[in-house]
Amino acid sequence: MDGANFTPQQKAELVNRVRSEVQQQALQELTQNLQEKCFDKCISRPSGKLDGKQQNCLALCINRYIDTMKVVSEAMVQRGPQVRRLVVRNCYQRLHATLCVEYDHSA
Repeated sequence: MDGANFTPQQKAELVNRVRSEVQQQALQELTQNLQEKCFDKCISRPSGKLDGKQQNCLALCINRYIDTMKVVSEAMVQRGPQVRRLVVRNCYQRLHATLCVEYDHSA
């Protein structure tokens, strides 16, 4: 993939597509983590229906997980430049450098 031959519009579209895919992957990972951690913690013997204790445990587990993610997200926002450098460094490892520089300036 040679980013030098892309028009500015093509680069912007690719950056948006990459952002969308990253967000989609993050959501899938979040969902999988919630399922694994909360299910393992709250459901000792799976059956056809959740009892009240299991429902309560799942609700509390999910709320704690979401609260933790909020704290982590806020910390990442406060450390914006450091996080951006890390994202761009990871981008360079996966994509053409020209596209990563474009992402860095458009983010």
